[in-house]
Amino acid sequence: ALGFAGGFTDNAYRASLTIRRITNRERRILNVTEADLGNVAPQAGDRVEVGRVLDRYENRVQVVGAVMRPGDYAVEPGLE
Repeated sequence: ALGFAGGFTDNAYRASLTIRRITNRERRILNVTEADLGNVAPQAGDRVEVGRVLDRYENRVQVVGAVMRPGDYAVEPGLE
């Protein structure tokens, strides 16, 4: 269903998504991981919500203040 709808955008958080489903009596939330995505069949009335990737970095250090070259720099393993 996601492929038919155009797939994920570049900023989509693909590790998990939320499906809001209407049952016979109530509503239900399904949290679907990327690994389980192929095992979930969409049903009529489902609403699929995909979050955005957080605006933060996993390997960044910011140098600011009275320095020659302020800015963002990558921190990699082994860097000392």
